[in-house]
Amino acid sequence: MISDAGLDASSSTPVDDSSLVLRALIREYLAHGCFGATLEAFAAESGDGGDVEMGDAAAGARRSLKDAVLRGRLDGALAAVGAGACGQVTQAARVTQATDAAFLLHSQVFVELVRAGDAGAALRFAEEELTQYALLDQKYLDSLQDLVPLLAYADPHSSPVAHYLSQQRREEVANNLNGFLLAQQNLPSTTSLERLVSQITLVRELLSEPVSLKDKKTNASANVKVATVYPKWDLTSFLEQTTTNSA
Repeated sequence: MISDAGLDASSSTPVDDSSLVLRALIREYLAHGCFGATLEAFAAESGDGGDVEMGDAAAGARRSLKDAVLRGRLDGALAAVGAGACGQVTQAARVTQATDAAFLLHSQVFVELVRAGDAGAALRFAEEELTQYALLDQKYLDSLQDLVPLLAYADPHSSPVAHYLSQQRREEVANNLNGFLLAQQNLPSTTSLERLVSQITLVRELLSEPVSLKDKKTNASANVKVATVYPKWDLTSFLEQTTTNSA
């Protein structure tokens, strides 16, 4: 993974070509997210074909587990977060990151049973596994109150809670699992690229704040130039602008 130092202009190994830094950021992001095929395609396109390794065995295991979740197979993921221990939660138990990860995976098991049309098994699973989380923390109860109504609809795919059955939901669960496993390996749960985007977004948010009338008057009387107010950063607008500029 690329380090923050690698992006520092004062680093002992300065980068002359900014595209090298950009490619490193993208490679790190793809490897971090276990996007193996995309990483290989990017490396081939950018001429970095010799540097497409996903990492060590742990990284390969993360990729396999993430792929399984994306296909609706959760047994391996549950074992990876220690579901045996997390499943025996009590009201006095301490909510941990592992508990959060186990809850999300158990919730997805329920979703996959509904997806398969086995309402009876889904109901039994909710009673035997999910209800214990409701006793542990209010946030789990709130989530279950939104999730369990999937059973109330003859066609859950056209229900108001159909988003739980989407592939996007599987991706959210898989990404959460990936972040948990990274944390267990003492690796950052976010990439350098994500941290940069977060920082840029925060700065843009601050720059978008309108100047109050009082500040305007104060600055005018002191002959101080009022800073430009920029619109908030928006991913869709950014991508559209990028596409237009590259056309």
